Amino acid sequence: MTLSQSSIVARSTDSDALDATAAIARGAQSLLERQRPDGSWQSDTDMGPIGLATALLAESLFRPIRAHEAQGARTYFAARQLPDGGFEPYPGAGTASVGVTALVWATLRACGASEGDPVFDRATQSLNANGGLEAAGRGFLQRGDMAALFLVATGHVHRDSLPVMPAGAGLMPLALLTRSRLHAGNVMVFMVVIALAEKTQSSTRRPGFLEHTRRLLEMKRIVDYLLRWQNDDGSWNGSSLQTATVLLGLHAAGLGAEEPAVARALAWLDTMKREHDHELDLSAMDTDVWSTALGALALFEAGENTSSVERATAYLLDAQSRTPMLRENLRKRGAVRTGGWPFQRGNDTMPDTDDTGVVVATLATLAGKRAERALFRAIDDGLEWLRGMQNSDGGWPTFVWGLPSKDPGPLFVRDLTFPFDDPIAMGKMMLEPPPELGDPAVEGVTGRVLWGFGAAGSTVDDEPVARAIEFLRHQQCDNGAWWGRWKACYLAETATVLLGLAAVGERPSAEYVKRALGFLIAHQNEDGGFGETPAAYRDPSAGGRGPSMPPVTAYVLLGLEAMDAPRAVRERAAGYLLDQQRADGTWDNAGWLHTFIPPDLFYTYPLPATALSVLALARHVASA
Repeated sequence: MTLSQSSIVARSTDSDALDATAAIARGAQSLLERQRPDGSWQSDTDMGPIGLATALLAESLFRPIRAHEAQGARTYFAARQLPDGGFEPYPGAGTASVGVTALVWATLRACGASEGDPVFDRATQSLNANGGLEAAGRGFLQRGDMAALFLVATGHVHRDSLPVMPAGAGLMPLALLTRSRLHAGNVMVFMVVIALAEKTQSSTRRPGFLEHTRRLLEMKRIVDYLLRWQNDDGSWNGSSLQTATVLLGLHAAGLGAEEPAVARALAWLDTMKREHDHELDLSAMDTDVWSTALGALALFEAGENTSSVERATAYLLDAQSRTPMLRENLRKRGAVRTGGWPFQRGNDTMPDTDDTGVVVATLATLAGKRAERALFRAIDDGLEWLRGMQNSDGGWPTFVWGLPSKDPGPLFVRDLTFPFDDPIAMGKMMLEPPPELGDPAVEGVTGRVLWGFGAAGSTVDDEPVARAIEFLRHQQCDNGAWWGRWKACYLAETATVLLGLAAVGERPSAEYVKRALGFLIAHQNEDGGFGETPAAYRDPSAGGRGPSMPPVTAYVLLGLEAMDAPRAVRERAAGYLLDQQRADGTWDNAGWLHTFIPPDLFYTYPLPATALSVLALARHVASA
């Protein structure tokens, strides 16, 4: 199917508008060519070496790594090894991480590598130069580095790398005690730690009858909790890293490859593997719901309103979660526990408000004057679920309702430390954890939820919207920006907050809106684009700075268009996007990263660069 340039409505006939119209058509055509037969878009994600290493190490606990995959993994690691022999914590980091280098070293061992293999030898040299496996093992106690868990589980570092856990810690009602304070994902990590500590401790001496019985009960309690969060597809939260981490705990608790839950998890990890050019790679997570929402919206606003959009709409309707979410994530009395959307279809244990806001915004835009009962029911159900998920502070968390709020501004500016050697201090930390261990309402998510509400007809006069606006005003940084939890880091999130505010009818003349626009405009690069690196997480003064990147520029242009920023600024941003379009109609990420767990876990996600650029240019042309 070819998209006709004449289907794009432009209100200007100058040469710039014609250039933009042609670029939109090329970009839309590239999206059409990448749409899957079921109507969705899927874009693989890459965490770098940590993703493949953790998946293979977890797998190696249950079964030998397949020979062809071992060779493919070695080829993959060889292509990504830094000159000093180490490996990056995330794509484009440029410097090695001792934890990730240790994980790759251990994976190479599991794949059969030994001395004399140049990739293995160089990794060994890098490790030795940076404190060795011992340094990597200390990472969990010092800063919560998950690499240590995999190294302990595979026998490469001593259990002293884990905290000393009191006997019977797994029998404590940890989930009950922390359910109003901690994200369940963090409770799962603690369960895995307890299981690993118990396994390594029990291997040092033969337990008596009572101790043996206590350990059996403890491991059953841990397994029961972990399995409650497994999706039907075998994954945990649709994430390869989270699934691999939970597998460590299940193995420590005594489960083998023949156990159905383990078998499903290993099978799911297999579906995430990618083999090409003799390399084995791993997609960190599927993205089909978010990708389909952006792809459909971009095509629709580019003028494509045919079967492609219809099929995408049907896919999104089918992806809506009709499975009641676990009460740990929504404890509000009377709240509806169905109707949200997850990041990927089938992740019913973790629907999230971020995806739901974007999907509702897309469906409400696509609905137009179409009187389709299923479409409007899905929108209404999504909005009702979102109303139940709004926190008392007015903002929206991502996954879990009602956890403690955060102070205005950034989180994750420094590594978290855990006082494992002080049981009293650790107990206090669990009862009053830092917001990084919870799921506080955050700025960008709240902005995208407002986008959904606004597209569906809500305005600033509606009570949930008014409360959200107060939350955003409170969270705004002194420089006018909003911090971003799921996208690096200030520019994209400030822009999407403005997009949400505009959707509900907030005035561009509002003082706080003008301050946000001022932040964006002040960080426009000479070439007209915008860019930002993950350095902004550790150093907020780096916020808004970086080489221009198409997806960041597209996000910012959407925010500028929504709030009717000066035309010259928007023209320069649009000009940058036109200059950066590739011959096949797509745009490159140019180094921009999505965020998993800041400040060190990020992933590449290619599709938004093209979908957002098409959407931003279409709105730019329409506003001329």
